[in-house]
Amino acid sequence: FGGPSFGLYTLELMSKALLDAEASLPQPLTSEQLRTVAAIILKVAGDGERDPARLQAAAKSALTTEPSEPNRNPPQISQTGQHC
Repeated sequence: FGGPSFGLYTLELMSKALLDAEASLPQPLTSEQLRTVAAIILKVAGDGERDPARLQAAAKSALTTEPSEPNRNPPQISQTGQHC
């Protein structure tokens, strides 16, 4: 499968984070939103995070960020690292 593998304890933490995130977000969640929450939890856990509260916060932030306007250009960053 090529992705990270998780032990039973980590799977339990991720399940708790998913259930808590789902319960704390405005209902009803679409299937796509729930998949996004789960994917973020998997990614963050794959990066080494094991705190259920942090896993949940990362997942919630993925859904609560404002989508960018479709015709808006992303901010440009100069070679010095400053926003243009």
